[in-house]
Amino acid sequence: MLLPLKWETHSAPEFGKRPQEVINRQVVDFCDLLVGIFWTRIGTPTGKADSGTLEAIERVAREGKKVLLYFSQLKAEPDHLDLEQLAKLREFKQKTFPKALVERYTDIIEFRDKLAKHLEIQLRAIVAEESSSISDASRPLTDIRLHLVDAAGADRDTELDLETSYLVVPDFSEIEDFSPPKAETNAGPAGLLLTPPVNTDYYRDYVSFVVQKNLLAPIRFWLKNDGQIGARDVYVRLIARSPKKNLILVPANSVRTSPPSEASDFYAFQTGKYIKPDELVSSANDTWRWELELKALQ
Repeated sequence: MLLPLKWETHSAPEFGKRPQEVINRQVVDFCDLLVGIFWTRIGTPTGKADSGTLEAIERVAREGKKVLLYFSQLKAEPDHLDLEQLAKLREFKQKTFPKALVERYTDIIEFRDKLAKHLEIQLRAIVAEESSSISDASRPLTDIRLHLVDAAGADRDTELDLETSYLVVPDFSEIEDFSPPKAETNAGPAGLLLTPPVNTDYYRDYVSFVVQKNLLAPIRFWLKNDGQIGARDVYVRLIARSPKKNLILVPANSVRTSPPSEASDFYAFQTGKYIKPDELVSSANDTWRWELELKALQ
């Protein structure tokens, strides 16, 4: 967990002490990592440094702790610029750039993305440095496990066997059209009679739905990170094989999960037509590989 520390929220007033000295003792000395962000100003002098920010940076750096410096490239209104502050900032840049790796950004979105990535890198380094002195030193920083789950929700570790059935309906073409027992009408605008649409293929659609339900089986899995810190940009690769070389993978959003309606309806595959094996089953491939990416896993 990262807890941001700021002098505005994590320091208390003390009389007779130099303000930055109080902030150093109450806030700066307790931080594990310092983030410095500059635009057109260097800050307010403290009596020992040109600004409290610079004094904090030097204090944290002397302790061997991590320091991340960012310089904004956003344009500023000329009338709002303090030339003395700008000159001190340029002087600080000239001293800093040769002996530090810093970052620049041109907008808030770029800064957010860079800071998130850099915090993760530095956090991994901090945890790695301290792991030798804690009880779970053998616990890896990131330990992601993927387990497959069967249709009943039971854990099947990393391998899952699925069997499906193809129902043969030889008299599919003889299924009659659907017609409701009694057509219902409703009075519409200007007294017009409206007849609800009828799905004449309802019986055939229902049979196709049952065939699909038995033919297709969902592939479910879960991911868990047992490591010490979260992971970003997680890539998952799944491999499916069929010993009979008749495997097909269908996206979940193209599979109908509820029975068709008696009203005019859209069917996931072919409305009013019997699903033949060669229309759903690929005989050319016996192995499928597909990948997905997760932005983060805590």
